[in-house]
Amino acid sequence: MEKYNFIVLAPNRWEGVWMNRQHLFSIIGEEHNVIYSNAPFKHWDRKLSRFKAAPFFGTNTKVNNVYNIEFPKYMLRITKLKSWDNLVKKNFVKQIQRRIDSDYRTILYVFNPIYGEYIDEIPHDFLVYHPYDDFNSLYSDDVAKNGEELLLKKADVMFTTSKLLQKNYIERFHQPEKVYFVPNGVDFTLFSNVNNKVIGINSEINRPKVGYTGSINAKIDISLLLQLFQSLSHCDFYVVGSEGTIDSFQNEDMGKLKALSNVYFLGNQKLADVPSYMNAMDINIIPYRTDPDSFANAGYPLKLHEYLTVGKPIICSPIDSAFEFENVIAIRHEVDEWVNEINNLLSSKDTDENVLLRKNVAQNNTWKKRTESILNIISEIL
Repeated sequence: MEKYNFIVLAPNRWEGVWMNRQHLFSIIGEEHNVIYSNAPFKHWDRKLSRFKAAPFFGTNTKVNNVYNIEFPKYMLRITKLKSWDNLVKKNFVKQIQRRIDSDYRTILYVFNPIYGEYIDEIPHDFLVYHPYDDFNSLYSDDVAKNGEELLLKKADVMFTTSKLLQKNYIERFHQPEKVYFVPNGVDFTLFSNVNNKVIGINSEINRPKVGYTGSINAKIDISLLLQLFQSLSHCDFYVVGSEGTIDSFQNEDMGKLKALSNVYFLGNQKLADVPSYMNAMDINIIPYRTDPDSFANAGYPLKLHEYLTVGKPIICSPIDSAFEFENVIAIRHEVDEWVNEINNLLSSKDTDENVLLRKNVAQNNTWKKRTESILNIISEIL
C-alpha cells in the first residue's frame, strides 16, 4: 500500500483521554507519516480544561508513532485582530509543513467541523471528514456551522461512527456514495489485561458494583441514574471518568446523584488501569439519553467493545447503535426495566459461555480492523 502523510485535526489533546483518533492513528502511524494537532487556541477557549492542561510553550514531539504538535498557548488566535489572527494561522501551518514528507501524498483528516476553516490553509491532496457526533444538532455557532458546510462540500470521503450518523450525513453530503460507516473499536490486548486491585474500590465489601466508564456530560441520562440508584440502595455505583459539561436542566439531578451515599465519582484514570476498573464491576452500563434533544442517539460508545472485551454483563439505553449487539448486551428503556435487569443479573450466575460470546464479538471489532477499512477505502478512491 502507498504511504501517506496524514495531517490530523481533532479537539482533544493526544496526551488526554484516548478517543477514536488516538487509537486509529497510533496504528496508522506505524506505516504512515502522521501529524496530529488541536490547532491554535482561540481567545474564547481559555476556560476549556484542555487549554488549562496544554503546555504554555507548546510541544512538537513524536509519541505513539505520531508527531504531536501542540501550538503555544501564548499565541492565541484573536479573530477580531485580522493581521494577528492570520499571522498565528500561518505560523501553525508552517509547523505542520515542516513535518510533511515530500515523497508522500498528503491527506488532511478532520474530526471536528471547527477545523473546517483550515482546509484552504493547509496544502493537501485528499480531504477526509470523520465526524464522531451529530454536529449538526450539537453545534450552533457560526465557526462550526460554516466549517461543516465547507467540509460537506469539499471532502473526498466521509467516515461516520454509527449507521444513524451515516444516514443523517448521506442526506447532506455532496457525494452521498462516499459516506462510509466505520464504527469505533477496541484495543483487545489492552482491555484483556486486567488485575484485581484498583484504587477507590474496596473489593472486600460484599456489595454489588455497577460501573460507568466515561465522561459524565450532556449525553448521559442523569435523571435515570438518580432514580436507579435511589432504588438500588443495596448497590454501589462507580463513575470512572471526568465530569464534563451538562445541560442546565440536569444540574439539580446531578447534585442529588452525587449526594447519594452509594455513588462514587473516581475521576479519570490511566488508560492501562481502565480495564481493571471495568473488571471490578459486576455490571457495566451505558446510560445515554434518547430524547429528541440529545445528540447521543446517533453515537457509537467507545466503551461498548471495551466492556465486551472485559466480559462482564452490560446494560445500555436504546440508542441506535446498540441494537446490532442485542445478543450480548441488554437494552432497557424505563427505570423499572433497568432496576429489574440489574437485580436479575445480580441474582443469577454469569456463564462462561456468555463471557466468551462477549469477548468474541469484541475480538471482531478491533482498532486494527478499523484502520484497515479506512486505509483501503482511501487507497481505492485515490
